[in-house]
Amino acid sequence: KKSSKLSQSLKKLLTSTLYILPVIFFMLCMFLLTATEEDVAQGAGTSPNIWHDVVESFEDNGRIADMYARSVIDFFDYQYYFGVDTIFRLLDILALTSILVLLSSIILGRRPRWHIKDALVFAGCFLLIFLLPYGYTYYRGFSMVHNYAIISLALLGFCLPFLRKITGDRIPKIYQNPIFAILIGLIFGISANFPKNILINKYGPDSAKACKCPLLHLSLCLKAIFKLIGCSS
Repeated sequence: KKSSKLSQSLKKLLTSTLYILPVIFFMLCMFLLTATEEDVAQGAGTSPNIWHDVVESFEDNGRIADMYARSVIDFFDYQYYFGVDTIFRLLDILALTSILVLLSSIILGRRPRWHIKDALVFAGCFLLIFLLPYGYTYYRGFSMVHNYAIISLALLGFCLPFLRKITGDRIPKIYQNPIFAILIGLIFGISANFPKNILINKYGPDSAKACKCPLLHLSLCLKAIFKLIGCSS
């Protein structure tokens, strides 16, 4: 009985450690990072001008991720001082942790639970970030984190029901709601470069200027959105 209790305690400890360590890593990164060249170029340490940054970014490529990245970087100083940027750093940690949760959910076919197997998958997804050639974009440089965290969340959130359907796993009820399905499709449509690349590949480089229009991004996602709604059937 004692050995069984000890074994259970060790499993709980290991499970907690595997879940907590990645979050601690992201916390250390977000609060100890100093501004990079790109951060400074985008306005780190300058007076906030949110509307100007949003409009400029919208006219440049129309992606939500860029609009967010350029508008909030003004609140970041070269080093961390307890200020407004604390909120955005905490949001970064939440976004990065959510990426791991979504990846784990896709692998497990359900939400990760407080079990050793699920914790190993969660930690494995964290290690995967370091193995990817561009994994550093999730923990090195605020401009990159703000940008790619949103793109990754939009992509994973949009693809999750399709992958669940392919593997025969249960599709979350929220995705069976047409309003949510359209919403996640629209967010994906103006968050990623995929629609833009489809246009360029189909119609050539001359369509690059037109790709800046978010409406074209959205129209290319409509087919997938309708399929997403059809997942409930």
